[in-house]
Amino acid sequence: MASSIGIIGLGAMGKNLALNLIHQDIPVSVYSYQAKELGGFTQLQSDFPNIDVCENLEDFIASLSKPKKVLLMVTAGAAVDLVIDDIKDLLDEDDIIIDAGNSHFEDTQRREAKLKNDGIHYLGTGVSGGAMGARHGASIMAGGNHQAFTDTESLFSALAAKGPDTPCYTHIGPGGSGHFVKMVHNGIEYGIMQILAETYGLLRQQSSNLEIAEIFGDLNTTLLRSYLIDITAKVLRKQDDITDASLVDMISDQAAQKGTGQWTVTAAMQLGVPIPTIVAAVTERNVSAQKTQRTKNHAVYGTNAINMKANIDVNDIYGALLASILLTYEQGIALIHAASEHYQWHISSVDVIRVWRDGCIIRADLLAPIEKALLDSSAPLIRQGWTVEIMSKHLSCLRHLASTSIASGVSAPALCSTLAYFDSSITDPLPTNLIQAQRDYFGAHSYQRNDKEGQYKTDWDQ
Repeated sequence: MASSIGIIGLGAMGKNLALNLIHQDIPVSVYSYQAKELGGFTQLQSDFPNIDVCENLEDFIASLSKPKKVLLMVTAGAAVDLVIDDIKDLLDEDDIIIDAGNSHFEDTQRREAKLKNDGIHYLGTGVSGGAMGARHGASIMAGGNHQAFTDTESLFSALAAKGPDTPCYTHIGPGGSGHFVKMVHNGIEYGIMQILAETYGLLRQQSSNLEIAEIFGDLNTTLLRSYLIDITAKVLRKQDDITDASLVDMISDQAAQKGTGQWTVTAAMQLGVPIPTIVAAVTERNVSAQKTQRTKNHAVYGTNAINMKANIDVNDIYGALLASILLTYEQGIALIHAASEHYQWHISSVDVIRVWRDGCIIRADLLAPIEKALLDSSAPLIRQGWTVEIMSKHLSCLRHLASTSIASGVSAPALCSTLAYFDSSITDPLPTNLIQAQRDYFGAHSYQRNDKEGQYKTDWDQ
């Protein structure tokens, strides 16, 4: 029996995507450049005759039904190009390559254009949910040729999480739109994780990890119920098997990153979209990586940087998190909207939110009212009635948390940046008229007036 799809790359994600399909009786061919990754699938063949373990690419491609669909789950970057070069001459016109890794959207657009000349379709597809999502249902954001998506839709449906209303997969749009939306998803993920870490950092000034876990556990019974808050409570409850201490206290504070957050920041800067929460999150990961310097700096300044002990009103936590997390989603949605207009992708923000409702890392109950708000009005999310109500009710909580962090010397850049972003967004006029005057003074860059049209320059020293 010919396989419905072939998967190249059998690391944690590729392996679990294959197992997901195999257990649904969908015929799958697998191949890996790493012989040890193929070994585990060879052992499964006796129990699952619908799996074809291939030892070379020629047999792998030959095993697929038409149009042939090859899903790549390999490391983003040069490795993707190398695999494409290896398989493209083995494929026929209208065959489909699905890049399901975290490729940069500009690489995806380049690859799609190049393969189009050979008559091969290329679907840049964001997949979120980690290994568990790949195995039991992920969030899938496909970009590229719509007919190729239609030809592959049954497989995406099989792999996707079953959301509250619809399966969590969609055709985002043409070109690199799928990978762009996945990139922004990861940027939002960075922002929310940093907000939760900062809240934990403030609370640990006065509470034990188990007490903080209870706070997050209680939050997970409210509108804030989400995957990230759920795992935060679980992480804080975990004891270390070696020392019997809280495991999180034994983990280095150097936070790693794979680059998607940085890509999000770069794209936002290029498009002129403010995403300060995500910028702060990426920056703080860079700061965390400078462990040696931080240790030396701490030896110089020590506790002199602390003005007072943080005293957090737990009642502020819910409101502060609700306001800051909502604004983090809002920044991501605004960035997707700007990219959609710039690249003429015609992305539906509602479809994006629906895909994120389940399966992905940023899934949350908060996305349901966000989806409804976007359905009810075409206005930007920050001006919609529901958002206005949330911010009016809970902004003071965010102010209290941010001001406490500043007064106590506990670093909370994401919380403070989110608050500053909101304050700037609702301020008219901003004091940036002075910047325009300064630019004209030293560079004759000109400025606009408030009272009449046109560009003006001034001889400031006259």
